Order: sequence, then structure tokens, then C-alpha cells
Amino acid sequence: EDVTELSTDAVAFYDRADRLIACNDLYAKMACAQSPEQLKGLEFAEIVGRTVASGTFVIDPDVDFAAQRVAMRRLQAAAYTLETKTGTAYLVRDRATRDGGRAVIFTDVTDRKRSEAALDEQIAALKRTEKALTSLRAESIRQASYLEDATRKLGAVEAEAGAAKTALM
Repeated sequence: EDVTELSTDAVAFYDRADRLIACNDLYAKMACAQSPEQLKGLEFAEIVGRTVASGTFVIDPDVDFAAQRVAMRRLQAAAYTLETKTGTAYLVRDRATRDGGRAVIFTDVTDRKRSEAALDEQIAALKRTEKALTSLRAESIRQASYLEDATRKLGAVEAEAGAAKTALM
């Protein structure tokens, strides 16, 4: 318990019966409890249900989130991202422990997600710029071709004018 309190992550441990045996204050807060003691002994499904009912997280209404999370518990390990309505994003890792229980860790990845979103925006802007540059290159080539043709025609006209001038003299 002392170690979990030192963590900047929300941490919880469940026993073989999927009942909460320990968590830190941050996990309790995310599960809408005043303290870890209020959650001890509750089943995982009940805690998830409380959390869903609180409306803290952005959850697709067409998906049975609680059932999905409980089903994930049959896997050795699972990871997914949850976002709160305030925009905080968490990487949630849920893993079986050696004694048959589960450990759940919520890591705040908001800054990383924002950085990734900013990078995606920059990549999209670069692609738009590249497309515009390609279009400008094509237009430049077209204009250069036009100028070459006009210069060639002007040279021919100058040659004719020179020949006519010579003939008149």
C-alpha cells in the first residue's frame, strides 16, 4: 500500500475472486470513492459499473463497456486507453498476477496524446504543403515551357526581321 501511494499512476490489486484488495487514493478517486477503504472488497464489475455510471469517462453508448472490461479479465494482459470528459487520457493496463489476482494501472498519457495529435496535424499540414508545391512545380514547368516557346518564336521573328532589314538595305 505504501508503494502504491508513492505512484503517480492509479493502481489497484484484485484477488482471485476479482475483489479489490488494495488501491491508492488516485484509483479510488477515479472509481468515485472518497478513499480506498470504501472500495475494498468490492468486485471489479461493481467498481467498473460505478465508474461508468459517474460519467467521468467518455464511453461509447453503443458498447457495453462494463461487460467488455470484465471479459478482458480472462486475458493474461490487456491494455486500452480511456479519456475523461475533461480531456485527460489514461493508458489502462490490466494484468494477471502470479497468485491468480489482477493488477490494474492507469497511467496519464494526456501529454503524449496531445503531442501525437500535434504531430498528426503537422504531418497533415506538410502533406497539404507538398501537394501545393507539386501543383506549383507543375505550373512553373508549364510557364517555363510557354516562355521557351515564346522565346523561340521571338528569336524566329527577330531572324526574319533581320533578314528583311538586310534585304531592304
